[in-house]
Amino acid sequence: ILTTQSLQEWQEVASKFPRGGLPSESMLQSFPDSWQKSFNLGVLAMSGGDYDKSERYFRACLQAEPSFIFAQLCLAETFTAQKLWDEAADAYSKCLELVEESGEKWKEHAAGVTLNPSRWPTPGQLYLNRAICHYHGKKRKQAHDDVVTAAGLLEKETPVVPGHVATATALQEATHAHGGGGTMGGMPMGMGG
Repeated sequence: ILTTQSLQEWQEVASKFPRGGLPSESMLQSFPDSWQKSFNLGVLAMSGGDYDKSERYFRACLQAEPSFIFAQLCLAETFTAQKLWDEAADAYSKCLELVEESGEKWKEHAAGVTLNPSRWPTPGQLYLNRAICHYHGKKRKQAHDDVVTAAGLLEKETPVVPGHVATATALQEATHAHGGGGTMGGMPMGMGG
């Protein structure tokens, strides 16, 4: 994910390595310090499975640019990959707060990162992801409450992602007993898709 502000620099750098390759960390380190640099280093570290490093970079990005939802989302995904369910749920909560606080303004920020709106997180997806984290963290009531909210939102959001709706339905069935009981059965551990 590249920000439009660094796109020209990235295109210049990308021309220097083979197609499909990623820039190295040392190449990225040569860029001026910025929240975009921290974000891109975090993405690189996360793609290599270095979650401690990616967490540091995403936190640095968020310290400089607290309203950057993609850094918060990547931080949540970093925690999810490590099965740190409470931390991931908290990060998804912060994503939801950013969406709520900024209304539609967060989409302007998202447009600066990727021109493809289908890659922008929707509230329904964020509630679903948090529900999955609560479920795996054994917080069945919170999982149930979030999945009920997610199910209502996912059916209205564009684009509708059938995998997200199916995941929400499976999780809703798994948590229905107390607004939180049930078993997960074949529920995928990931964030649905």
